[in-house]
Amino acid sequence: MAYVLQRIMTYAHMDEEQLARQLGVDALGLTRLALCKRPRPDPKHFNADVQAIADYTGANMTELLRLLRTVDTLEAFQEVPTPQPASEPGKEVITPSTALRPGLVAARDRAEEEEEYQTGGEALEEPPPDTQAEP
Repeated sequence: MAYVLQRIMTYAHMDEEQLARQLGVDALGLTRLALCKRPRPDPKHFNADVQAIADYTGANMTELLRLLRTVDTLEAFQEVPTPQPASEPGKEVITPSTALRPGLVAARDRAEEEEEYQTGGEALEEPPPDTQAEP
């Protein structure tokens, strides 16, 4: 947990005293917390592990959960998947940075949604059958 505490102090620009106050512990409780293992991430054990850590250190469980989720989120945003090589020559590899460029959009599931999007939220009525183009 020492890593988690350091990450949150760096992220929130706080010192140990401020962190201890936020978690509702004294200096000894913060030291005990730093020496604990991080809770197991699987849902079967996570809450029980956090409860055990809170009981052992005297930390406020809600604040401890919030702190852990914040660090999990920070770590998730730092993970960048390795770009996969293009399957065909000349095709661009889609990475997180290229996926956010204008022009790359997700496909729509239904034609009606596309019509609503193009008309600013109002669905177009179907033209009469005799005016439709034949395939």
